[in-house]
Order: sequence, then structure tokens, then C-alpha cells
Amino acid sequence: MKGQDLPDGRRLVRRALFDGVQSAAFAADRKLAAGLEAGRRAARAVYTTGRAAVVVLGLVLGVLVITDRIAPVAAALLAVALLVTPDLLARLHRAWEARQDGALAGLLGRDAFFHHAGPWLAPIPARERLAKYLALLTAGEVALSGVLLTLEASDAGPLALVATTV
Repeated sequence: MKGQDLPDGRRLVRRALFDGVQSAAFAADRKLAAGLEAGRRAARAVYTTGRAAVVVLGLVLGVLVITDRIAPVAAALLAVALLVTPDLLARLHRAWEARQDGALAGLLGRDAFFHHAGPWLAPIPARERLAKYLALLTAGEVALSGVLLTLEASDAGPLALVATTV
């Protein structure tokens, strides 16, 4: 089967079949990856929106001070709050990343993926490998070094990692 031409014009490089335990691990990882992706989007939205709100509130505070519509003490207190907010947002973002890293340590199928995709993952740093694994879980395919890796599930057979030329 290796080297076989596929109907879509690609060429099969490797097909790795996973047993039932590994297939269950991939299914559990897929659920975890979906939750992590949703959490990542929410954290990014909070961080970006918070930073934008600080800028807008700073501009509004500047206008209020220039037009003398706010007391100097209240303006000073708001300015201190605006100075502290970006640091708090950054701490919140780092705490979320640490929580995500802890969840990534619990991925069950990554060792099987790293084993079968080893030749294409070797030049990539460890953090990038995890990102490629998460992309494979969420999108179902990922491109690495001129090879497209796809997770194929069929009702009749086991889960397979298929590597084809791009």
C-alpha cells in the first residue's frame, strides 16, 4: 500500500492503524482539544477586549480631565486602576496558559501520534509538536514537511493515521 497513488492525485506515504485502546485515547483527546480550543478563544477575547477597554477608558479619562468634568482625585484613582489593569490581564492570561499546559500533559494519544509521525515531527520543537497534535485533533488533518497527516475513522475498521504527499 505504501507508495500507492490515491484517486485525488496524492501519493500514500504511510498508513498506521491504531488499536481500540489508542482509538479511545484519540476520542478522549479530541473532546479535551475541543474544550481547550473554546477556552483559548474565550481567554484571547477577554485579554484583547480588556486591553482595548483600558485604551478607550484612558482616552475618555483624558478628555474628562482636559474638559474639567471630573474631580482630580477621582481622575487619579481611575488612572491608577487603568495602570494596574493590563498587569492583571497579563497575569490572568499566564494563569490560563499554565492551566492549559497542565491539561495538555493529560493527553492520552499523543505518544502514539508522535511515534507514527516521528519522521516529520523530529525537526519541530516540543511545544510546536503539541500544537500540531491539537490541530490534527480539531481539524482532522495537519500538514508537516510536505506531508498531509489525516485521522481516518471508519465504521468497519480501526482508526488510522494516513500520511500522504501534499
